[in-house]
Amino acid sequence: MTKELFFYILDQGPRPKEEIGGVFWPDYSPAKVNSSFHAAMYRVRRVVGRDFVAYEDDSRTYLINETHDYFYDVEEFEKLFREAMKQMLSNQEEAVRLLEKALSLYTGDYLRDSYPDWCLERREELRRIYVEGLLALAALKERDESYQESIGLYQRALKEDPFQEEIHRRLMRCYVLAGERPAAIRHYISFVNLLKAEMGLSPTEETTALYRQVVSQAQET
Repeated sequence: MTKELFFYILDQGPRPKEEIGGVFWPDYSPAKVNSSFHAAMYRVRRVVGRDFVAYEDDSRTYLINETHDYFYDVEEFEKLFREAMKQMLSNQEEAVRLLEKALSLYTGDYLRDSYPDWCLERREELRRIYVEGLLALAALKERDESYQESIGLYQRALKEDPFQEEIHRRLMRCYVLAGERPAAIRHYISFVNLLKAEMGLSPTEETTALYRQVVSQAQET
């Protein structure tokens, strides 16, 4: 609870006690919320310092005291990603640099051992951004004909989102561009098996048509 309360304020920004109470103790009476909140806040401040989490009288909110020097990797990850997206069309080299720096900060699920709703939602949001960043960087590497790097990035994206067919198609096309048609065919077969085993489904016609095209090209060569 101490860790989750600290990260909630760090991640979500200034919040009044009543809102925090509704998130962490939704079934408690106001008196019990007040008691539980102050006990948890006391423990937070014992760990991070009394004035690191401040109370602002005007807004009646609890927030991180920004006069302290601190680094929050999630905040930096999102900032770098936004900056990279702005550079995608105008400055490819800078976009690559920013994306590589952002992706290096993502080391796994956000607060992987915590399960409150706000944390689960944030975890999924950050995973989505991570996958989007991988795909953006892979596309930039393809433009530069760095196909092996693109393949690695698509494979990383599929570890996070294994059922997104567009990523499978991008990977298959990249295998072909890299001169590895047999790898594209093998990947399609493994994806068919995955879909059948996990969901009882078959790939879409778009994915199957790409497979047929790859097989046809392989037979012609």
